[in-house]
Amino acid sequence: MVIVGGYTPSDTPDGWYVEVALDDGTTTTTGNVATPSEGDPWVIWFTDGVDLDLVCGDTYIVTARLFDPTTSQTGPPATTIHTHTC
Repeated sequence: MVIVGGYTPSDTPDGWYVEVALDDGTTTTTGNVATPSEGDPWVIWFTDGVDLDLVCGDTYIVTARLFDPTTSQTGPPATTIHTHTC
């Protein structure tokens, strides 16, 4: 699963995760997901176990930010529009 986010994975502090909020006009879902892997700095790769209930063909406003589960500290949010393809 890939969602555009705007983070450079190599700059992610150890032990931090990516928090993602999806807003489709009716539902907002937030998930703390696995540390992103290396790749394009505008792409966040998630593990297969993340269930964000995306509907094929639907468009979502995606807000992503770094999240430290130990201290609850967050990084600045990045927002983009994502059309989900299956």
